[in-house]
Amino acid sequence: MGRMGMVDKSTARRRKAVEFGLLALAVVVSGGIVWGVIQLPLRSGPAHAARESPVVAVESAVPVASAPVAPAVEFEGVIAAMHPAVQMRARAELAWTPAAVGREVRAQDAIQTLANASALITVRGQGDIRIGENSLVAFDVNTADALLPNRRVVASVDHGELAGSLKAGPDTDALGIRLPHGAARLQGARPGGAAEFRLLVHQDKSTELAILRGRSQVSAAGVTRTLHGGEGIRMSADGRLVAMQTIPPAPGVVAPATNQVFVYQKGRPQVSFRWQSPAPVDDYRFQLARDRGFNQTLVDVRMSDTRYTSEPLPTGEYFWRVSGRRGWLDGPATAVASVRVERDIDASVREALEVLYAESREAKELARRANGILVFPRVIKGGIIVGGEFGEGALLSRDRIVDYYTLNSASLGLQLGAQTRKVFLLFMTPEALQGFKSTSGWRVGVDGSVTVVTLSTATTLDSAAAGKSIIGFVLAGRGLMGNLTIEGSRITRLPD
Repeated sequence: MGRMGMVDKSTARRRKAVEFGLLALAVVVSGGIVWGVIQLPLRSGPAHAARESPVVAVESAVPVASAPVAPAVEFEGVIAAMHPAVQMRARAELAWTPAAVGREVRAQDAIQTLANASALITVRGQGDIRIGENSLVAFDVNTADALLPNRRVVASVDHGELAGSLKAGPDTDALGIRLPHGAARLQGARPGGAAEFRLLVHQDKSTELAILRGRSQVSAAGVTRTLHGGEGIRMSADGRLVAMQTIPPAPGVVAPATNQVFVYQKGRPQVSFRWQSPAPVDDYRFQLARDRGFNQTLVDVRMSDTRYTSEPLPTGEYFWRVSGRRGWLDGPATAVASVRVERDIDASVREALEVLYAESREAKELARRANGILVFPRVIKGGIIVGGEFGEGALLSRDRIVDYYTLNSASLGLQLGAQTRKVFLLFMTPEALQGFKSTSGWRVGVDGSVTVVTLSTATTLDSAAAGKSIIGFVLAGRGLMGNLTIEGSRITRLPD
């Protein structure tokens, strides 16, 4: 009976080992199938395109020469900027994961963007590539496309937008691009020269490629065309090269002047953007964004007019550009121009901060670490027995003005004439800042404890400010002030 029990246990262990081995084999096989399915959309190449219809409406064909075999060149890039909903799949991974700024991009990696998303990739030693919204791009090593340099990294574009400016190497090559029905070889006009391009692959796999600088060889259906700077080509959904045309020139900016500042007192301003085209175009594309890279785009419209009037704009810096379209081809955009919208108090707020920093290096260091800074550049206090004070100011976060406030208080006691002073509140913790922003009619000393450090006659920071969540500074002028406290002052947010 004892031997039978031992045999049963041994048999059970062997059965479990066999089951585990079969399970592991199933996982490996399933992973291989999933990887193959993921790669299929990105593997279309000239072998498929060669079976398509011959070229129409373009110049005579140029035979494709085989590229010499060369050692594999490692692709080294990094995500320099992105706007939300960007996903990435690394070379050894099956699943897509959220991308992040600073993440490396190498051969066999893939990037996918969703609606209103984009990613900027800096390629080491070459330049930048921008992937637009609703795009799927993989970076692979070429071993099959005869047009492209062998063993070099290429960008395989299944659908979406790809644009950039890349410096060519010693052989004038900048980048190879594998298209759904063909391939494109981007080159500089000379070794070290730039190849600037813009590519759009539609969902039906029709493709448009524009070369702004440099040149490109484009191959499809067994035919190759050479594009030079200022030319574009269109490929049909079935892989035929159907049309070539010149790119319309960039429009000229009329107004506003770059770096122009619009100052308002009440009511946000509407800004009128105007331009003109040196050549006939069918329509224009106007873009307005909060960042120079146009990752935070506010407006992106097609229009036939040469003027766009914005909605009322809040304070901040804005960037805009416009391009013209003739036929199916967009021309280059104007150089990025910027405008700034400010409230009439903005300049006084920043000047007051400079005065504070000149008074105390310690205050400047504290301001650098603060989560938010509330600045009242001119608080007026006056009266003889019953006095009061009033001032307007702004809240800054990460050096940007985010809201406007008033400061009011009443007091009893000796008040000799009207006096002015500057008041600063530094919110040193996120909790202190959030508590202030979420309280209507916030009162100093009631809704938040403030440690006030007087700098009217001193240039060093009071040690009592160390470790406090809210630190206050009061700078007074030459007038006699009987009291420099701000205890009991009510601070109220101003409407837009």
